[in-house]
Amino acid sequence: MIKSMTGFGRCEIAEADRKFTVEMKGVNHRYLDVNIRMPKKLNFFESAIRNLLKQYVQRGKIDIFIGYEDMTESQMTLKYNQKLAEEYMTSFKQMEEQFGLDNDVRVSTLARCPEVLTMEEQSVDEEELWSGLEKAMKGACEQFVQTKTTEGDAEYSHAEQSHDHACQNHTAHYCNDTGLEIHV
Repeated sequence: MIKSMTGFGRCEIAEADRKFTVEMKGVNHRYLDVNIRMPKKLNFFESAIRNLLKQYVQRGKIDIFIGYEDMTESQMTLKYNQKLAEEYMTSFKQMEEQFGLDNDVRVSTLARCPEVLTMEEQSVDEEELWSGLEKAMKGACEQFVQTKTTEGDAEYSHAEQSHDHACQNHTAHYCNDTGLEIHV
């Protein structure tokens, strides 16, 4: 079986409230050169992705594009930093006393102070994330190898037909003196 050095693979996996999309394309290259573009949230899996890819591809310049969508409703949570709010209020009270100003701080004013209210991303189960990403990677890798095999078979068939055609176009030549048939 002959494989082409170019290939393309794509796989999309949707599980529960998450969707992974993996696209890969590859061209000829002497060594294995992998370029991965993915959301920062998945950077933790880069070495696992590279190891998985090595099971399917030994050489070539491979570009991998990974998309991730989390459609859960509780992706972000609002956190109230009570200790920091107390420190702000203490500082406001000190400023009131030091400068003789009215302390007109309202809840809305305090809430706008840096880091009193913050949005935090919910922690996710890494095993659950990897499970979906791994399925999408394997699907894309399998399709990638399949396109390389299909294209390689087509190239081999084309080369074989070209060779047969070239051989059919050669005519038999005769030597002038001997009458022997020589095929070129």
